Amino acid sequence: MFQMGGDRAVAVANHGTVLPLPLEERTLSTQALPRLVLLPPLATEADHETVSFATALIEDVTIGLCSMRSVSVVAPYSAAKIRHQTDKAATYERHAISYVLDTRLTREGGHHSLFAQLIFFGSDEVVWAERFELHGAGLLRSRRDLALRLAATLTQQIHASEAIRSNYEHDADVYRRFLRGQSHLTNLSLPEIRRAKKNFREALQINPEFAPAQSGLSRSYFLEWLVTARNDAGLLSAAERHARNAIDTDPHLSAGYKELGVAKLYLCQFDESAEFFQKAEALSPHYANLIASFGDALIQGSRPAEGLTKVKHAIELNPIPPDEYFWTAAGACYSLGQYEDALNYIGLMEDRTPADRLSAASWGMLGDMRKARQFVRKTFDVHPTFDLDTWMALVPFKEEWQRQHYKEGLVKAGF
Repeated sequence: MFQMGGDRAVAVANHGTVLPLPLEERTLSTQALPRLVLLPPLATEADHETVSFATALIEDVTIGLCSMRSVSVVAPYSAAKIRHQTDKAATYERHAISYVLDTRLTREGGHHSLFAQLIFFGSDEVVWAERFELHGAGLLRSRRDLALRLAATLTQQIHASEAIRSNYEHDADVYRRFLRGQSHLTNLSLPEIRRAKKNFREALQINPEFAPAQSGLSRSYFLEWLVTARNDAGLLSAAERHARNAIDTDPHLSAGYKELGVAKLYLCQFDESAEFFQKAEALSPHYANLIASFGDALIQGSRPAEGLTKVKHAIELNPIPPDEYFWTAAGACYSLGQYEDALNYIGLMEDRTPADRLSAASWGMLGDMRKARQFVRKTFDVHPTFDLDTWMALVPFKEEWQRQHYKEGLVKAGF
């Protein structure tokens, strides 16, 4: 996330669109699996908070289903993009989607409920449809029932326990606070991050053994470290501590290993970071954001070819991905000397400004000084106090050749 652009992580909320990988580049394991997309809910009368809460619920169920070995699950960000496509049939065909979970918010009496129907795209058949409660004890029952119905319908080879973690079987208020914390992390501002931390802490006050809230706290501390940009080691230590707590509480939850891998990466403990990401991927092999972060860790650990392979797989799982994926892939291509490919990936970003330094370095290595200096000027427009040596000391690379290679391009560009 920090790779090839120090403020890149702060821009993680800037998203983009992209064509899917060519079929020949898809991994055989994913190509052979049916693909499921869970569309976030539509609402005509619900308020913003209710919509955000229901969306967080669907995202959480989506991530939970990533542990299934018999179905490939489209990541939540792509699902949100697919929701707003005008020609959905063409989109489903283009991205090889087999099953669609369509969701809508409805209001009955004084409460909202979530209407869901599972559709088999091949025949446009509604496999099942049900209504799920979003208030009181009905929330946890809805979460359980929704994931169970999906798991049971899509595969006869898995047990419900693979889709439903036991740590969700506690007080509904714990889960509600967890979802609220998750929804706050969709906006990378310091106030929102701190609101997320407050909700995660409240969930843990009610149930200290709720591992997802521990991993959420870990993520919150890491994002606070990024946004404040003070290189506060205490925040990274807190992120590491809460990630370990999540693992100790539930060693089967991939999020704990993922967040520990992130913390270790920015503590420059590259080999340990890769080991934790590997454990996380083994638990959730279709979790796109996890795999993209794993790719980033490998790239910064001076293994750019392996990292690029991971990022391509993440794009396959999340075929309309956020800009972060393309930025990561571009950094890998630069490290491999594939400067034109790096620029092509940057070109797929919706907001390319955070990658201006990488663009400048790529054009510098290609010998196009006019374009290189254009991006140098853009960098100073956004960061007037940018200092090359200070910056290079902050960029985490395991091996010095990678740092010097990046610096060479920046120097050639005119920094």
